Formats: sequence, structure tokens, C-alpha cells
Amino acid sequence: MGVVVTAVALWNLFGLKLSRPLPLVLYHAINFAGGFAQGSLVCGGPFLVIYAARMVPEKSEFRATLSVAWLVLNLVLLVVYTATGAWQREMAPIIGAALPTVVFGTVLGIRLHDRIPQQPFRLMIFAVLLVSGLVLLRPLVFK
Repeated sequence: MGVVVTAVALWNLFGLKLSRPLPLVLYHAINFAGGFAQGSLVCGGPFLVIYAARMVPEKSEFRATLSVAWLVLNLVLLVVYTATGAWQREMAPIIGAALPTVVFGTVLGIRLHDRIPQQPFRLMIFAVLLVSGLVLLRPLVFK
């Protein structure tokens, strides 16, 4: 997964001006792979970003689409984890520490959204995706 995410991020960061976008059928395959990865490994986010960046290019629609998708996916996970008793007391400090960063990131995103032009926004999307891909590759490099 890390190889695919990294490759697509690099293609979009450096290949946009050098060649045409990847074929549309490949993006549909990536979306399918994202659904499979989300259902089996709960890690379909990078694939969803790749697909949405191609299919929903306008930044406001892109943000709204991904926000709703992740809200629904996370609500489903919340219900499943609660129903199966997967929550553990040791998780509370981690969740508590993460909540302020979620609020901060949301407020910052809202404030910056209208100030960042479309093209730099797309570059930032793929830069973050590249970092995600490299993080996914980390276990291969550092054992």
C-alpha cells in the first residue's frame, strides 16, 4: 500500500505538468482498492484522497466530500468498536490528547481554506499523501 500511495503522490506532484493524468479506469480501481483496504484493514484513507483528488478537483467540494466520507466511516467504526467492546481504558489518554489537535486542525483548515489558491491546495494534498506513503513504507526500512 505504501508503494502505491507514494507512487501516485509523486506522479501527481511531479508528473502533472510533464504528462497527462492517469487513466480514469485506474482511479476507479484505486477507489475499489480503498474500499477493500478500509473494510479489511481500516486504512482506505489514502486511496480515497487519490480518487477524490481526481474526481472532485474543486477544493471546497473535495473537502466537503472527504469530510462526510470520514465522518460516516468513523461513526461506523465507533458503533462497531462499542458493540464489540474493543474500547480499552488505556485508550482514553490518547483520545483525550488527540481531540484538541482535531479541533485545532479543523479551525485552521476553515480559516485557511479561502486563502489558499486551488493549485497550491492540490500540491499540499499530494505532499501530505507522499508523507503518508512514506510513513506506510517505514516498517520496510526500519525494522
